Amino acid sequence: MQQIGRTTAAGRVLPSPLALTTQVEAGRRYRCHYTPRDALGHLNPSDTGATPFVQLRATGAEDALMKAQHVTGCPVAEAIRIEG
Repeated sequence: MQQIGRTTAAGRVLPSPLALTTQVEAGRRYRCHYTPRDALGHLNPSDTGATPFVQLRATGAEDALMKAQHVTGCPVAEAIRIEG
């Protein structure tokens, strides 16, 4: 199990303030579709028109687009909020 935060002298792990903030604020789920790149870094759109996607939690659509761009390293076309 990975522990996030600082360890005290008594061996307890104090949670990182950033980890707590992220868990509280990132409550909505989004599906972000992106255009993949090939081995040379060129955009490689699908022949069938279906785009791959990532699902993540974010505070809003703009935050989801930014996170998806960071995770995939590819241009992100859209962010759709997943209800439920």
